[in-house]
Amino acid sequence: MIIKNNMTEVPLEYYKEQFAAMDPVMLSAKSGVEYKDGAFRSVFLGRPVKLVWPDMDCFYTDDGSKASSACAILFARLVMNGTLAPVSEDMISYPEIPWGEQYRVQFSGLCNGRLARSFGKDLDAFEAAAARIGAKKVPGADSSVEFELFPGIRVRISIWKGDEEFDANAQVLFSRNILAAFDANDVAHAAIIFIDAMKGRW
Repeated sequence: MIIKNNMTEVPLEYYKEQFAAMDPVMLSAKSGVEYKDGAFRSVFLGRPVKLVWPDMDCFYTDDGSKASSACAILFARLVMNGTLAPVSEDMISYPEIPWGEQYRVQFSGLCNGRLARSFGKDLDAFEAAAARIGAKKVPGADSSVEFELFPGIRVRISIWKGDEEFDANAQVLFSRNILAAFDANDVAHAAIIFIDAMKGRW
């Protein structure tokens, strides 16, 4: 299944070999991600982050902690395959991403269902968790927040609170410019990463 492959079944070493074989200056020019002092530098979920070339080690520079392998792969895939496109006001759902419709059910379980189960009965906990990744409240649903995945790539999470009659529900939307940066597989894994970060697991 495609959603599993990029960041769980394909070894980290595969991406490291790809990354090391490429010209970092060329990658920076193509992707729009700054390359300085031997590392790509950006902001990920509100935290400054660097991806070292050629080793593909990834660190949060606010405290020096090492990012997870999944974060390193996502950042590397951005600089190798994507582009930070201009900010887009238009928001799209996961099924609107190419190949997203085929994996809508899987994404719903990985992301929407997980958010609803985790936060659907406690909106204060949801908003506190969202604040960990730099999210701000916006109008919509019983509680909605927005944050940037990488600069200019916005994500909106909306939660409808559950009660005795109805289960909680969640929706995740992405700014349309995410299409220039990532494919459906990457977006699914990005969702896993930001939900983990909301729970304090960076």
